[in-house]
Amino acid sequence: MSAREIRVRNADDVGGALRYPLEVFWVEEDEAWFAISPVFGPGVSAFGETPAAAVSALADVLEAVEESYRERGIPLPTEYSGRLNLRLPKSLHAQLARQAEVEGVSLNTLMVVYLSEKAGRSAG
Repeated sequence: MSAREIRVRNADDVGGALRYPLEVFWVEEDEAWFAISPVFGPGVSAFGETPAAAVSALADVLEAVEESYRERGIPLPTEYSGRLNLRLPKSLHAQLARQAEVEGVSLNTLMVVYLSEKAGRSAG
C-alpha cells in the first residue's frame, strides 16, 4: 500500500462516518482522492480534493443508493466480519498447511492470498 492509499474499516479515520468498509486512494490522472465502498462494487464511488472530502461525497452517494435499494425492495449489502469458518477435506488441509510452511507464512495468509488471486484482487 502506497502513501497515497488508505484502506479503512471506519470512515472516522478520514473524517467521515459510514456504516460500510471503504477504500480511499489517490488517482494521479484525476489529481484527486477516490473513495469506494467495495460492498457496492466499483460503480458506487466518489472523488474529493482530500480523503475526507472523498469520504463525505461517498456518504452522499451511498445515501442515494440505499434509498434507491429500499424503494425497489432490494436488500442492502451485509457488512462481513472478515471471519470465515470453512470445512475442508483433511487431505486438502494438510496440503495447504505444508504449502504455507514452505512459503514461510501462516495458513490463514496463504489462503487469503489464494482466494484474493482467484477473486482478482490483491491480498491485504
